[in-house]
This record gives sequence, structure tokens and C-alpha cells, in this order.
Amino acid sequence: MLAACSGSGGDSEAGPSGAELDPNDLSILRFFGPYFAAEQTARIPFGLSDSAGLLPADAVPGNLVVSVKNPDGDVVAEDLTAVLHADGLPRPYYAFEFTPASTGFYDFTTDVDGAEVISQFSVIAADAPEIAPRVDPGDEMPALVTPTVADGLGVTPICTRDPICPLHDQTVADVVGNAPMALLVATPAFCQTVICGPVLDVMLGIMDDYPDVSFVHAEVFTNPEENSVPLSIEDFAPVVTDLGLPYEPAFYAVGGDGVVRDRLDYIFDADDMRASLDQVIA
Repeated sequence: MLAACSGSGGDSEAGPSGAELDPNDLSILRFFGPYFAAEQTARIPFGLSDSAGLLPADAVPGNLVVSVKNPDGDVVAEDLTAVLHADGLPRPYYAFEFTPASTGFYDFTTDVDGAEVISQFSVIAADAPEIAPRVDPGDEMPALVTPTVADGLGVTPICTRDPICPLHDQTVADVVGNAPMALLVATPAFCQTVICGPVLDVMLGIMDDYPDVSFVHAEVFTNPEENSVPLSIEDFAPVVTDLGLPYEPAFYAVGGDGVVRDRLDYIFDADDMRASLDQVIA
């Protein structure tokens, strides 16, 4: 079941504001879902928090160095750089990439001002039932018929942003294979204050820099006003099952040949989106 979302700098011991961090009051706030897949590269986003909550961007280091231990307790990755991201989002996050070799619980640690901060993530088999067949980088983007102003396909509303965004005039099928494209699956009405942030507005803010890319937005829910409690599969718009999404938001950067070049999950800022889009115009 889909889990709905209902900058960079150098290494430093204190944030750019000069505020002192209390190493005894730090923890990792996880910005990712319940699991990743073995033998698939995982992008792992997280924040730094203290007892008062998530720390702001000007109070934390620009870069963190991460190490990873496998379920047997062996160090399997060191010196992974997790870069701070905060361009366009109200809450900063770090992200690093790691490819787990096997299933189980992995620990990742980072040193902040002399204190070791630790967290954990779960890895399951790529063919486990919890992971639906999904569209990954290297796969062809399906020719999805997504809701438009002319045909909402039963999705109401086709855009929960107020005012409605201008990215519902064409479907994925109209674009894919004909031009570079970006597809954002997100529900703006529920992404303003929670972890993922206003990712649609972030995308709208960088679109003019990519005039050769066609942008499409698709909503997560068929009708959010009538969602079940708890959510059921019938609550989700077809794009969610078509792409095999166990989470949202998700951002796809697709080349002119229809092949997915990159996918961003959970939380992403303007810098992350630009890096993805640069891959489809190179």
C-alpha cells in the first residue's frame, strides 16, 4: 500500500549561523519509507533533529560523512557523502546513495560535532510482495493516460493545488517517447506542511529553465474528500498502481527516447530536481 505524504556546502562542526550543536541532543529523523530493495541503489534521505524537532538548514553542517553496516554488523560502506538540501523546501534534509547487497536491517551512522548519530533502514528482496512491479531508472516509462482538464478520468480534483497548476493539458502518453519529460506524482493539498514539502511548487519554479522538457503532474488520490480510513487501494488514482508506487511523492525524469533516467522519492528540493532534469537534456 502506498505510504502517502498525508544547497550544499562544505564540512563544518557548526551550522552556518554559528549556533553550537549539542552532540548529546542529536538524532536522525528518517525521511523515507519502511524498506528498500536488495541489489537496487537506494537514495536515503534524512534530517538532523534535537529534542525541539528538526534542525534548520543554518544550524547544521553542509555535508555529513556516512558509514553503513550490514545486518551482520560489518562495515560495508564508508565515506559516503550526504549533502544538505534545502532549496525551495521549508525543511532541510540530507541524502546519500547506497546499494545493499542482501536483505535485513542496516545501520548507518554519521559524526556530528564529535558525536556519533545512528539510524537504521530495512532491506527486503526485490521480488517481495511488499514491492509491486515498479518503474525504475533504465525502464521505459509506460504510455500512461493521466487526467487532464479535458478528461479527468474520474479523478476529482485533477489537481489539489490552489490555484490549479498548468500541468494537466496533456497526458504522459502524449509526450513520452517524443520529447524529454518530467512526471511528478504528488498531492499538493497534503504536501505543504508534512515531510515532503511543496514539491509541486518547487517544480513549477524551475520549469522555465528547461524549455525543452514537457512537465506533467498527476494526483495521488481519486477523490481525497472520500478517502477510506484506513486507506484502501481504491482510494488511489490509476497512476499509482500503474507505476507500482508504494509511496509518494515521486518524480521521474524521462529521456526523449521514453527511458527513465532518474527517479526521486519521498522528499526532494530544486537542486535534486535540476540534477535529474540535467540527465534528460544532456
